[in-house]
Amino acid sequence: MKTSSIDAGEDNFPIHLERVRSDLLQTYFACQIRGLTQSCKWLGDLLHALDDPTAESNKSDLQLSTAIALPQSPLVDLPSRYLPTFLFARSLLDAREYDHCAQTLSRFVSPVLRKLRGEGATEECPPLVYFMYVYSTYMACEKRRANDEVELRRVFEQDGNAKPSQVARARCANELSALRSEIENRVNPSKLDGAHSDALQENDPFILYAFGLVYRRLDMESVAVNLFVRAILSNPCLWPAWFELAQLVRDKEHLSSLKLPAASSEVWMRYFFEAKIFLKFNETERALDILQRLSNSGFSTSGNLQAEIGLAYDGLRDMDMASRQFEQLFSQFPCRLDNVDAYSNVLFVREDSIELAHLAHHCVSLDKYRPETCCVVGNFFSLRGQHDKAVLYFQRALKLKPSYSLVWTLIGHEYTELRNTKAAVHAYRQAIAHNRHEFRAWYGLGQMYEILDLPSFALHYYREAQYLVPTDSRLIVALGEIYERLNRLDEAKKCYWRAYCVGDIEGSALVRLAQCFIQSEEVAEAAAAYTEYIKLCKRHGVPSQTELAQAYKYLAMYHLQMGHYEDSASAASKCLEFPETREEAKAMFRQITVLAGDVEGVLTDRTSDDPTSTDDAIEDHDPASGSTQAGDSEAVADTPCPRDCTDASHPMEPEVADVDPDNREQQPKATTQSQPLDLSLGFLLSALGAVEKPSASQLDSSAIPTPAIRPMDRYTLWDDSEQPPGTSSHRSTSTTGPACSSLVGTPLPGSRSSASALDVETTPERQEESMTHDS
Repeated sequence: MKTSSIDAGEDNFPIHLERVRSDLLQTYFACQIRGLTQSCKWLGDLLHALDDPTAESNKSDLQLSTAIALPQSPLVDLPSRYLPTFLFARSLLDAREYDHCAQTLSRFVSPVLRKLRGEGATEECPPLVYFMYVYSTYMACEKRRANDEVELRRVFEQDGNAKPSQVARARCANELSALRSEIENRVNPSKLDGAHSDALQENDPFILYAFGLVYRRLDMESVAVNLFVRAILSNPCLWPAWFELAQLVRDKEHLSSLKLPAASSEVWMRYFFEAKIFLKFNETERALDILQRLSNSGFSTSGNLQAEIGLAYDGLRDMDMASRQFEQLFSQFPCRLDNVDAYSNVLFVREDSIELAHLAHHCVSLDKYRPETCCVVGNFFSLRGQHDKAVLYFQRALKLKPSYSLVWTLIGHEYTELRNTKAAVHAYRQAIAHNRHEFRAWYGLGQMYEILDLPSFALHYYREAQYLVPTDSRLIVALGEIYERLNRLDEAKKCYWRAYCVGDIEGSALVRLAQCFIQSEEVAEAAAAYTEYIKLCKRHGVPSQTELAQAYKYLAMYHLQMGHYEDSASAASKCLEFPETREEAKAMFRQITVLAGDVEGVLTDRTSDDPTSTDDAIEDHDPASGSTQAGDSEAVADTPCPRDCTDASHPMEPEVADVDPDNREQQPKATTQSQPLDLSLGFLLSALGAVEKPSASQLDSSAIPTPAIRPMDRYTLWDDSEQPPGTSSHRSTSTTGPACSSLVGTPLPGSRSSASALDVETTPERQEESMTHDS
């Protein structure tokens, strides 16, 4: 299935900058005369980037001229008798007097009023005037809805519940229904569906865009999508329609079903559209590739483009690159407040309290009532551990922008820290209601239900989160933990193996896989998993001495019971290096001496009861560094390694769960000496039923089909064959500290201890979105 019309493998796109500048100028003036200020802001940013003399990419392809040919004004085609009234209505729109603007233009639109004035009722109203009438009526309704929500709606009550204004919703719906009736009097409603949208008599793209806004607010999203697509086909440079369509695309199948023009030098705006779509779908690698190629094509100084590159690095968890990208952006545009909330999240993850404090002071000095500013200040107090103040500023942001899905997620994290489980669940539900692709909120809901000891509910939300981001090992490990808790060990083992294949960030997948094998009494498979974990520790360092000691201890017991005395001696010699396993290692050496009397003399030396000899053998070991001195290394250099792993290096820092040596159910049964097994990756693959190696595309989230939203049986976490490690280059980039336990700027709830059960709503209460893109 092809969801993108962009060919990979090139450094830039075949874009003619002269044509791009001409299209931008024409679209800019068309949006400006109609009052679409947010679109003008985006278009103006690209124009500034093209004409920036500091951009090296523009000097060779675009010769700047002192005289720029301006496009013809849309007012030229407006009849002279409409011009005074239109200019007056346009000034009212700028003053945000939307009702007055609509009432002023209604005498040109309504057939009854036209007939009373002696004009022909069948005379067509100019498209520019009709758009202004529909758009001002729509904005008047949106303004009243927003004002009613601010006045009648409190974000959180004392009990943590939200009290949305049903009066505001009903009033907005009635007014939009009346506007819809006027639209259907102009356009045949039977031609608004997908099958007959091409037969619409209305060809003005801005009027189709205004119709789409109305139908979207009425929750008739299929009709709105068709209208936006029809507007784009009429004018491929109409960015307002591209932007609104990006908000309505549900998944990759939906995107591929739309009859959009393919990306080309004429339809260059689709490149920006697809970058925004892939960021929304959490396919950050594909989005970053498009954005970097756009930057190389002449838009390197665009603020919006650089901000989206920073968002892509944030999605890839490359916090250093994301921080540098945002720092460069805000040094170039110091008064910019767009995307400053994402920058504060990156600084929170990096625990850069000094820079975050400076950013918060700077934002407050610019505009302390912007929702982004409140979000930055909330992150600042959260980093300082003042969660009550963080909640206060996040609530202020939500009062200013009720559809702020990121802040809903962050305030859910803060309520989790405050142990207010019910309020946290409500916040996560609101985040999902405003943005169903907010996987952090799905993950947070899973953690809340896990705390409430409802693993079946937690399983559903974890599966939703993992479906949105199929290659995030943290989500897959969490899913495996729930399967293990539900005693579904086969699914848990496949989850842990999948997490290891995609790049285990927290480093717990292989150890948890070994524990599952132990519970299933598959001792050889558990030994293979521990052996692979030890090989990874040798390649990437030892994250925890205690966990590594437990892995060596299990291997020593396994090889001893299986009769592999040399391998057991090798693992036991490593156990002597750790204080917590030293005594068990001495006992195992005595058993090896009894069972295999012909073992080298080094074994006898290791079993000496003289404490001086034992201390001398380990006194040079540095537990913090996980290394041994040369003398100790030479003493065990000739001891056979448990196995030879030829797998490629893999980014991983495991955390091994303890294995109780006194628990006989976890230890393999004694047997006679036999030939050591090949405890390799192939052995693990065959044990998991994955014999063949899949292609790299099986781990690409773009290759995973997107089913319907709700059914729980739609998920497939793994294929019949699993991908071996070392497939994704960006997975080798990881952060330390909070980055390893956080899916967003504020840490995810890390506590999974039990809590008292609370009554939690199971059906999310959908909140209405705020003003549209061009409010």
